[in-house]
Amino acid sequence: MKKRLLRTLSMVLCAIFIASCGTSNDSKVALLETGNTVTNEISSVHTQEDTLNDIEEDMVVDAGNSEIEAEQLEVDMTAFGTEEYQYDDFIYIKSLDGVSASITSYTGTAAVLTVPEIIEGSKVTEIGERAFNKNTSLIGITLPDGVKKIGDSAFYGCENLTFINLPKSLYSIDRYAFYECRSLTFITLPENLTELGSNCFGHCNSIASMTIPNSVTVIPDGLFWMCSTLGKVTFPESLAAIGEDAFIKCINLTSINIPDSVQTIGNGAFEGCESLRDIILPEGLTEISESMLSGCISLTQINIPSDVTTIQRSAFSGCSGFKTFEIPASVTTFGDSVFYGCTGLQEIVLPDTITALGDSVFYGCTSLSKIVLPSGVSEIPRYFLSGCSSLTSITIPASVTALRENCLDINGLRAVIFEGTPPSVWEYNAVNTSATLYYNYGVEGWKNTAWTAPETNTEYNTKPIFEYNLLTGTTASITRYNGIAVDVVVPETIDGFTVTEIGKEAFVGCTHVKSVVLPDTVVTIGPSAFEDCSSLSSIVLSEKLTTIKYFAFYDCGHLSEINFPASLNELGTKAFGKCTSLVSASFAGNPPELWDDDVFYNAKDNFALLYVNNASVWQNFTAQDSYRVLSKESFKSQLKQTESIYIY
Repeated sequence: MKKRLLRTLSMVLCAIFIASCGTSNDSKVALLETGNTVTNEISSVHTQEDTLNDIEEDMVVDAGNSEIEAEQLEVDMTAFGTEEYQYDDFIYIKSLDGVSASITSYTGTAAVLTVPEIIEGSKVTEIGERAFNKNTSLIGITLPDGVKKIGDSAFYGCENLTFINLPKSLYSIDRYAFYECRSLTFITLPENLTELGSNCFGHCNSIASMTIPNSVTVIPDGLFWMCSTLGKVTFPESLAAIGEDAFIKCINLTSINIPDSVQTIGNGAFEGCESLRDIILPEGLTEISESMLSGCISLTQINIPSDVTTIQRSAFSGCSGFKTFEIPASVTTFGDSVFYGCTGLQEIVLPDTITALGDSVFYGCTSLSKIVLPSGVSEIPRYFLSGCSSLTSITIPASVTALRENCLDINGLRAVIFEGTPPSVWEYNAVNTSATLYYNYGVEGWKNTAWTAPETNTEYNTKPIFEYNLLTGTTASITRYNGIAVDVVVPETIDGFTVTEIGKEAFVGCTHVKSVVLPDTVVTIGPSAFEDCSSLSSIVLSEKLTTIKYFAFYDCGHLSEINFPASLNELGTKAFGKCTSLVSASFAGNPPELWDDDVFYNAKDNFALLYVNNASVWQNFTAQDSYRVLSKESFKSQLKQTESIYIY
């Protein structure tokens, strides 16, 4: 541009000079004034030229990779004409200065082709839009050094193209450039490449692996759309973002390691990657995007980064390989259908940091049998647990004030345990009517035996979680546990009364209960209180316990140890009879004064009584059943010597 302007100005000056010969003085004056104006223009041009030179120098100095950036800028600024020329089977256009050429079409039928570096004096710097579009003859092609850009859809639909040699000069591949090149097998991206267009390798069903150059910072949308043979991708540490649907339905992809430099991953980025078994997400990620890993049926576990605050709609829907799922405490928001159709998911704990839950989050999770809801949510959304046919019980936090349509309409749901007052909003089919609603005594709004839901007027059976009888004006005895929790914590007070006793047969036959913690207010465990709790493996006794009546823990076959407080004074007949897994009973104090027959009837053969203090008293103690009496320390030493797996 500068040269053309200077040439034009020179011609004007020559014309002025020639015209001045043979003209009048007045005309000469006018021409001289014109000449001065032109001279000023020339001076201005020189000034602009100097400025442009300065800019070019700054570009070279400032750029970290100056030569590449200067070449890219040169191509970006290249203006091509519209007139087409033909050279052999190549149709091309020239840049306005004639220095560069862009291939716009190829009319030949060669199977293996080398594009010339120079065409009629112009250097080939670009493969234009649709230049080889749907060329079915082409099997292999080599692009010359100097090509810097491959245009939109340049090789779209070249279904027999097997290999392409790309030059080091290449820095940009535009969108859909190799879309539906189904036979493309051999391609290596050059190290200077900085730009990849959306879907440029979509449906390339023969590519097995790909290494993204270090100069690339963004994986565009749909880059490897449905590349069914792609099994390995190596990302650069410079990568900052992965676009939407970038690897959607890459069904042969088994492992992905995303560098920590990546800050965003677009919607559906790995959706439908059925063979994906392992994925490492970047530590700085703050959001799991919509459908990001939907349909990844081979994925069995994933580590959610600790900075993630939001899990968007359908993020893991259809991931049937998950059995458990750990959600970090950083997460505050769950979108709709996050685990929709995760048929293998068995249990999950939602952290208390979550304040918003979407609709249908666990819809169709047919194996889900245990879920812990966050304590701060105000509503259970529509269809939240619909179709979770293995879920028999659920606890509703006290914070919940609304149950939305079909949120707990679950066949097989037997118990819904409410920690607070009845929700004021109870929409259509919110809870399956076959379920019993359990509540805590003293919480307003509930009625024993029957209760009618607001709005829908649906009637439900209701029961208190713990039933009780008064012992005195201030103390109570638990007479029945109605809940179906596997881990039970008995409250210190019930309906305002202090719990001092676990009454006769209070937990009898509760075969689902695995652990029980008693408050330190309990002083008595009544007859058969825990009889036939066949799954009970852990019991934490009250520090003030004085009495354990007959058959209290009879036939608790999973109970392996028991630790008695120093306050214990009475052990009833067969209190621990048929506890066939019981290895030891440890006493913090002296032997109880009342020790009935067969307290530990049918315990394990190596069963022992263990003492912690008062060795002299215990060494002189002889129980009616002649149990071994050892210090706890010596018993542990014996276990270690025999390499027992029993742990204290």
